[in-house]
Amino acid sequence: MDLLERAAHVVLISDLVARLAQAADLGTLEEYGALLAEDFTWEMPASPDIDLPAQVRTGRESALIGAQERRDAGIQGPGTGTFHVITTVSVDPGPDEATSMAYWHYYTHGREMPVLQSMGVYRDRFVRIDGTWLIASRQISRP
Repeated sequence: MDLLERAAHVVLISDLVARLAQAADLGTLEEYGALLAEDFTWEMPASPDIDLPAQVRTGRESALIGAQERRDAGIQGPGTGTFHVITTVSVDPGPDEATSMAYWHYYTHGREMPVLQSMGVYRDRFVRIDGTWLIASRQISRP
């Protein structure tokens, strides 16, 4: 892979990480699901500060059920005033698979005085299907 192709993959994958956060906070579940591979996996430790138990989800449909549950609980989604801020993204691209690591900050009360509620690390794996990058797995950890 030449430098230009590598750079293009890094930009597209970094954009995908950002778009997933934006869809979680402001988008529809359809927009969120369109960014996930069919066999997507999700692993998240418990977040007692927001009363969220540990979760393991397998498959796009299961991930969408989890996203809907978080929306129903007011933890994410349009109108909740919550925001996922993604920083310090590094990407290791291959031709059709890639990995990344990023720091995340989760803010509440975004319409007032934002409060940093929690933070951690995303370790993601991506696949390219028919020329489009999708998130294949996300492992979430906290410091």
